[in-house]
Amino acid sequence: MYKTRYGKYLPVLVRDFREFRQIDTVESLILDEEAQAMRILENNQWIATAHLDGLLRRAEMMDIRGTWSDTEALRGLILYYWQNHSPYTYRHLLEWMNRYCGEDNYKADLNLGAYRLRIMLELCIKDKGLFLQQRLRKMIPANIYLDVDLNFNTHRKLKPYMHGQLRACPILYGGMRSEDLSQKMFN
Repeated sequence: MYKTRYGKYLPVLVRDFREFRQIDTVESLILDEEAQAMRILENNQWIATAHLDGLLRRAEMMDIRGTWSDTEALRGLILYYWQNHSPYTYRHLLEWMNRYCGEDNYKADLNLGAYRLRIMLELCIKDKGLFLQQRLRKMIPANIYLDVDLNFNTHRKLKPYMHGQLRACPILYGGMRSEDLSQKMFN
């Protein structure tokens, strides 16, 4: 007869009284709200199931600054920080860079004699440069000089091609075709 949280615990003798049915209605709403709050609290304990407020609380604890309206973007950033670890060797650093930047989007050069790590980023990932510089500064030893630059010189990539070959295939420069660039420059 009673399928609500409160009503199923009432003795059979009093279940049919109007007053107890009224109490059952009110108490069931309160208990359902409590159960929903418990589910949200349980979900907010895990990054994969957390709601936005739980992710914001975790981001504050992890000292991640910013404003987010997209829950999945914040979840991805928190997961990245949570699962990230500092590389112990240069090979692990390169593996981390491959995962973050992509294998062909950077060149790393470690000069052990000069204690210098030089990273050249391609233009397609220039927006990752500032974060990469800040993150690498925390990852590498303090006595190594870090230099993160952008590779503006794409001449080495285009050198093997003849002028006619370049005209035949559309080459993108910063997401724009070369024909579009020349039209914007001369118009």
